[in-house]
Amino acid sequence: MTISPPARIEAASLPPQPRLAAKSRLLYIDNLRIVLISMVVLLHLGITYGSSGDFTYKEQVPENVASAAVLTLYTTIAQAFTLAFFMLISSYFNPPAYDRKGPGAFVKDKLKRLGIPTLFYWAVLNPLLFIVIRAWQGLPLIPPDQSFLAFWTHHLSVGPMWFVEALLIYSLIYALWRLATARRDAAPPPPAAGEARAPGNGAMALFALGVGLVTFVVRLAWPVDRWLEPFHFQLAQHAQYLA
Repeated sequence: MTISPPARIEAASLPPQPRLAAKSRLLYIDNLRIVLISMVVLLHLGITYGSSGDFTYKEQVPENVASAAVLTLYTTIAQAFTLAFFMLISSYFNPPAYDRKGPGAFVKDKLKRLGIPTLFYWAVLNPLLFIVIRAWQGLPLIPPDQSFLAFWTHHLSVGPMWFVEALLIYSLIYALWRLATARRDAAPPPPAAGEARAPGNGAMALFALGVGLVTFVVRLAWPVDRWLEPFHFQLAQHAQYLA
C-alpha cells in the first residue's frame, strides 16, 4: 500500500497570522522583575511584622524571638542583592536607550518617567500616607498641636521612591559621562582581537571583593539604617548599587 505525501498548502490558503507588536517584551527580564518585586514586597512585610529595619509602618505584634530571627534572616538575604539586581537590570538598558534617543531625548525621557512619579510621591502621596496611618490608628488626622500645612510639609519625603530617585540621578550621571567622553567614543576603535567574552570566575570574584571592601569602608561612617536626607539614601547600600 502506497501512502501519497500530503498535498502542499499554498500560502494564500493559510489564515492571516497575527503581527508581532513593535515593542515585544523580553520575558526573561519580566520574570526576573516579578521574582524581585515579590521578594521586595515580602522584605517590607517582614519589617512590618517583626524584622529589624526601618519602614513607614510597623505592626504592633507580640514579641517573638523565633519569628523575629527568621524574618530578619530573610530580610538580610533579600536586601543583600534584590535592589542591586534592579539597578543592574535598569543600567543594562541605558546604553542602547542613549544610543537610540541621543542625550536630549534620553534625559527628557528619564525626567518624565522617573522624575514626575518621584515628585508626585514626595509632594502628595507620602504626606497622605501618614494621614491614612493616623486614621488607621484611631488618631486625629492632623495632630492638635500642628496646622495642616505644618503637618504636610513635615512629611514631605520621597520615602520608598528613593529607589526611583537614585535611578534618575544615576541615569543623569551616565548621560553626563557619555557627553564628556563623546569625542573619545567617536575615535575609531582598535582592531578587535576576538569576540568579547563574559567575565570569568576570577574577574567576578575580584569585583565582588572590591564591592565588599568599599562597602565595609562606607559603613564605618554610614552604618545600616542611617539615612542621608533629603535624598533618603541609605549610603551603606549604595556602593553596591553604583557598582
